[in-house]
Amino acid sequence: MTVDDPFIISSGTKMVTAVTTLKLSEQGKLDLDGPISQYLPEDLVANLLVLDGESYGETITVRQLLNHTSGLGDFSNGPDTDGSGLPDFKDLVLKEPDTLWDVDAVLAWAVENIPPVSIPGDGFHYSDTNFQLLGLIIENVSDLPLHEAYRQFIFEPLGMNDTYLEFYEDGAPGDNGRSVSQAYYAGTNWDDLDSHSYEWGSGGLVSTFEDQTRFMWALVNDELFDEPASKEAMMTWVDTGDPGNYYGLGLWHFVIDEWDIPGLGEVYGHGGLFNSHAHY
Repeated sequence: MTVDDPFIISSGTKMVTAVTTLKLSEQGKLDLDGPISQYLPEDLVANLLVLDGESYGETITVRQLLNHTSGLGDFSNGPDTDGSGLPDFKDLVLKEPDTLWDVDAVLAWAVENIPPVSIPGDGFHYSDTNFQLLGLIIENVSDLPLHEAYRQFIFEPLGMNDTYLEFYEDGAPGDNGRSVSQAYYAGTNWDDLDSHSYEWGSGGLVSTFEDQTRFMWALVNDELFDEPASKEAMMTWVDTGDPGNYYGLGLWHFVIDEWDIPGLGEVYGHGGLFNSHAHY
């Protein structure tokens, strides 16, 4: 790899999804503490989170999706029922490489196969399912496809010209003319799989070092939001149960002193499946 190569940022996408959600909140198009039932189909919400025969999906809030306290299980890193050593959904991605997933199919699979972990608000559980739902909410309240909402609210204002949502936009080679850096999962080249189209709002972006730097400095220097309360909300941390690991709205906060490594302070940002990290 070179510094100019485009690469998959995977869950680094969650920062972009969160900022887009907060921008829509600033415009009054959604309420962070409102139930997701205001923005999603009734049948989907009713079946999302059922415990002991009772549906709690109607009580999940947008904020709980953003900070992973919704109680929903993680479809992409869930159970390994066949003992293969990989989550069932990742197994499916590898075994059916030509499948093109959309958000409706992903959520249908999640509802059918992934049990909830708790009632909403009962604790932190990292879940890609949350950010698939947020992508759908963004589309429903903005009347824009997710990739166009990203572009309108973030990429164009910041000049992030080499960042795009795979499978939904034409990907241009980086400034150096090279293709997306190859990423391997369980010995398979992820870039060769149409089935990794599932990642979408939870992890579907390709970006570059320069664009990721533009995004992080805009966050640090208060250039992403119109209202200070939006960044304050993004950086309101919940305890994940692991020392030094806290989560805001689409944003990790690592307090390195709590890992018994003194003197290195703390960082915030997000990483992704293939070890792409953007932190300040």
